[in-house]
Amino acid sequence: METEGVSLFQSGVWLIPLFLVVMLALLFWLVRRWRDRIQADLKAVRSELRQMRNTRRELDQALQGYAPDDPEPYGQLTISLQQQLQRIDTQIHDLELELVRLHERASAAAPKGFPQALNAPKSWYQLRSDALAFSERAGQTWQSIDAAAQQTHLLERLSWQVAQKARQVSALQEQAHQLIDQLRQRGLHGAALEDAAQVVQQTHAEIQQIPIFFLSGDQNSLLQQADKASASAVHGLATRVEQTLQPVVAQASEWQQQFSHLTRLAGGLQRALQTLERLLTQPPPVLNVVAAQTAFQELQTQANQAHSRVQQPAVEQLETLAQQAGHITESAQKLANQLAQAYDALPRLATELADLQSGLKKMSLSLTALSSKSAYPVAWSKSSASMNELNQRAAVIGAAGNTRTPEQALNDLQRAAQLNEQLRDHLSRLQQLEIHYGELHQILTNPEISNLPAWLAQIGRLSGKVGHYAPENWPRQDAVRDLPAEVQALGEMMQQAMPAGAIPEDLVPQRLEDSRRLAQAYHNLQKRVESIHNRLTDLEKQENQVQERLREAQTTVNQVALLVGSNPFLSQLAAQELERFKVDLQNALQELEQRQRGSLEKKARSGEALIEKIEQSANRWLDQLNQEIQTQAQALAARLKALDEIATLEDQPVYEARRVLSARPTGSAGRTSKAKFRMPELTPEFKRRSDYWQSCTGASKGLEDIAMPVIDSFDKAAAYRQQSRDQLSQAAKWLHEVRQWPPTAVSLDGERQELDNLDKQWQVMKDEQKRGIHLVQQLEQLAARYYDLGVKIDSAVQRAEQEMTAIEQLEAQIHDLYGLWQENMNAYRDDARVVGDIRALLEAVERENAAIKRQYRQQGRDSSYGQVMQNLKALERKVRYFLVDLDADHALDVQGNVSRRR
Repeated sequence: METEGVSLFQSGVWLIPLFLVVMLALLFWLVRRWRDRIQADLKAVRSELRQMRNTRRELDQALQGYAPDDPEPYGQLTISLQQQLQRIDTQIHDLELELVRLHERASAAAPKGFPQALNAPKSWYQLRSDALAFSERAGQTWQSIDAAAQQTHLLERLSWQVAQKARQVSALQEQAHQLIDQLRQRGLHGAALEDAAQVVQQTHAEIQQIPIFFLSGDQNSLLQQADKASASAVHGLATRVEQTLQPVVAQASEWQQQFSHLTRLAGGLQRALQTLERLLTQPPPVLNVVAAQTAFQELQTQANQAHSRVQQPAVEQLETLAQQAGHITESAQKLANQLAQAYDALPRLATELADLQSGLKKMSLSLTALSSKSAYPVAWSKSSASMNELNQRAAVIGAAGNTRTPEQALNDLQRAAQLNEQLRDHLSRLQQLEIHYGELHQILTNPEISNLPAWLAQIGRLSGKVGHYAPENWPRQDAVRDLPAEVQALGEMMQQAMPAGAIPEDLVPQRLEDSRRLAQAYHNLQKRVESIHNRLTDLEKQENQVQERLREAQTTVNQVALLVGSNPFLSQLAAQELERFKVDLQNALQELEQRQRGSLEKKARSGEALIEKIEQSANRWLDQLNQEIQTQAQALAARLKALDEIATLEDQPVYEARRVLSARPTGSAGRTSKAKFRMPELTPEFKRRSDYWQSCTGASKGLEDIAMPVIDSFDKAAAYRQQSRDQLSQAAKWLHEVRQWPPTAVSLDGERQELDNLDKQWQVMKDEQKRGIHLVQQLEQLAARYYDLGVKIDSAVQRAEQEMTAIEQLEAQIHDLYGLWQENMNAYRDDARVVGDIRALLEAVERENAAIKRQYRQQGRDSSYGQVMQNLKALERKVRYFLVDLDADHALDVQGNVSRRR
């Protein structure tokens, strides 16, 4: 049974009913919260509906003075407002019905049993959503009511809007009047202008009929004076006048713009004629401008006629006059542009003709130069014919100084430019051909091409040296075996590329291409031959370098082996490996001497790898030796530093150690830097570091014999010194200084003076130079004196503790007796005389005790410990043996005993 109970508890089944209870409680709380919130919301909405009804009635009261059949603008606005109020009534009615249904649903949602209680959360949640939607519709109704209220406010102040419109119409009439006056002042006339002026005059008379308070005054005064009838009349009149004036203002503005445009055209016409006249005043001598002058006279006549009509035009003729002025201006500008272009064309024509003659001369010289070459001349055919044609067409244009009309000047300029363009094309092709010919001539006359047979003969002598080395020493691209056939093909190509006689201009590119192939083939073969020669040179050089480096390495290994044998540390590291290196170097030299076997580069790489391996091993040995040196040097420096911190010693091992550290070789200063010495540097570096290692070993042994006794004695003396200083510091803190209590006769001045004297001797000892044995004796003496001082300080502290304890005990006795007298005073509190005597005693004790302490604090060490002790003992006897008279025969003592007087 117990096991089953534990299993049920561990399984957590008991949590299910607990979870259900918690969920039901949470559900009940949630339903209650929703219900309270919904009821509060419905109550607030009910209050809002009442406010809506009240606001609606206020709007009805505001509309009582207005009807749909009122004159405009009141009637239409009243109809719109009434329609809006009807919609608001419908919305309020719907909201009231919806509110009743929500109340009924809230009553029905109240749980009347367990099934309804389970369904309550869903019902209340839906009811909550519907209530929120209902609140949103109520807010929309409020927005409609606010809009209706704004329209009602507008209706009440409609007369002010009518006044604003009347003022705008009055301003429009003034604008039309000003426009008509401006047109007349600028000289415009016509029937249409007069009709517009008459309309403006009539509208002015109509505006005069508007009451003055509609055209001036502020809003408040207008609302007080205006009524519905006057506002309606003014509204109708202003609307009618506005419709009449708007077309007039638009037409007058258009006339004004047309006249301004016509004025600008007239000014532009005058400027165009002035420009044309200026151009015709002094024309160039070679330009014939008779026709242009005749055209100018005709345009001048037309312009004068148009100008007379522009001075006082009729508004109906503004558009026609503008078209005429524009046509005359365009003709004058076109003629002026033609003359200006002709003036500009004359110097350009002279330049083009000069360039044409210069280009033809240059072309002739180029043709002559290439055709008269002694070697490989050019035979011209097409280029000569083209040059003759250009000369004939240039002669047709004539000289630059011939007389021409503007049209002829422009046409001749165009033809001359075309001829120059064609000439430049010929010159460009000729220049390109000259470049090709120059390259061809340079290739064919190149000394290398001329000396090609002699160069081919040298190749045979090169082949003999190449055969001394194994075939794998030559790269495949050199193709040594194919060299004779390629030399023969190169000779045949040279014979074909050399031309006989003159070269036709059409064949110059082909000849150039043949010569380029010849030069390329020669250079390719030359590069191979040069590569073979360079390769042979490199092989010989590489062979000599490897032999030299191997022999150098052999010498270095033998020298390093001698140094290693004399150094125990190095001998243990490198002796065996050095013997193997000697054998490997001898084998590498023997293999290098056999040229017909194997690749020289492979042998060289093998030799370099062996040398690099020897260098790496040697540098590794140097690094290990350097680490050993660094370790010894650091230990030596640390030992010297420890001795220097104690004192300056004059012993010879100390001087030797300093000399060794100052002579530390370069490269042994740090552990992190790796040795990277090459083969020639290894022997001297091994010698320097081996010698320094020997020096460090000897200096360390000599210094150690002196350092150990000195350091041990110093540590002992320093420990006793620090101990005595700590004892004195702690005693000074514990003992009360001047004006402290309880007093003591002990003073640490002697001990402090002794410590200062010892510290001075300590400092003198550190500053003086002496031998180690003398320093050990002095340190032993100081250690003994520091130890004795510590014993004295301990004794003084114990004596002070005893003296202060005696004072405290005496004070405690006085305090106890004081308390006994206080008890006696309480016991005899009814006897005023006894109480007075005891109180006088206690006050005297307090005064004397305070006086003793005050005197000691004021006098300090001038007040002796013995004097304080004597005063306190006298006070204790006074308190202990004091008697208080009870009557003539009896007295009271401190213990409360009553004794008879003798």
